[in-house]
Amino acid sequence: MAPQRSPRSLLIVGSSGTIGRSLAAWFTGQNHPVWLTTRDATAIDPQTRWLDLAQPVFTWPLDDLPCRVAVLCAAVTSHKACEENYAASYAINVSATVELAERLIEAGSFVVFLSTNLVFDGTIPRVPAEHPVNPQTAYGQQKAEAEQALLSLSPDCVAIVRLTKVLDRGFPLVQGWIDALGAGQPIHPFTDLYLAPISLEFATAVVAQVTQKRLSGIIQASAQNDLSYAELAYRLAEKLCLNTNLIQPVSCQSAGVTYAPRHTTLAPDRLQSLGMDAPEVGQVIDQLWDPNL
Repeated sequence: MAPQRSPRSLLIVGSSGTIGRSLAAWFTGQNHPVWLTTRDATAIDPQTRWLDLAQPVFTWPLDDLPCRVAVLCAAVTSHKACEENYAASYAINVSATVELAERLIEAGSFVVFLSTNLVFDGTIPRVPAEHPVNPQTAYGQQKAEAEQALLSLSPDCVAIVRLTKVLDRGFPLVQGWIDALGAGQPIHPFTDLYLAPISLEFATAVVAQVTQKRLSGIIQASAQNDLSYAELAYRLAEKLCLNTNLIQPVSCQSAGVTYAPRHTTLAPDRLQSLGMDAPEVGQVIDQLWDPNL
């Protein structure tokens, strides 16, 4: 059944992505009126409209959508795609995103935009939100430009939620490690590539709280500390009683990775206003890979 017109209605743009799906499930579970958009033409239903940010503005079906708050999840997130097809990814991640936000704000919506720690260069830990951005990747550059443009539209009507690496129990890389170790096969995690992981559940809760409180400005969600992918692999193997001797760490340079920031943590100062605290990495691992689940 389609959501009723309501000043509380929420629009999730890009509901087929990991975070979009999680948000849709969370708000639906709260009996909150939700509208969804997707560029997957096979996923259209009474609650879900087709919207492709790569297509012309006049094709966007927004005129009759009741929307008090809109969460913009749609983006080209592949670093390789952003590097190799910069113009096409820029058109979606910056130009179309800003145009969409402007239309939504003009219609009276509060806009929540999902961003990344990659707007920074990774040279210092726990970067404050107000620290000057200095992206080193095409994806980070596009997110940084979109942030600036969105905040210039109407600062009181925009929230920027910067997230570090978001993991869930089925995260493909980690699940591949678990499957390989379980089958007695070696894995080769990176010793010099770092992450400050947060769970999908935590990321969803942060974004949900921001939308409900209409908390404008920049909000950062991060684990308290970094660890390397190799360290993550060892911790998981020990937790799941898998053979750690099969873990054979390598440098990310062996895979052609040219940018490997030493620090990915963000200062989570404003999380306290949401009644939340930045998780410790061990808490994230325990939550996601509890062997009893």
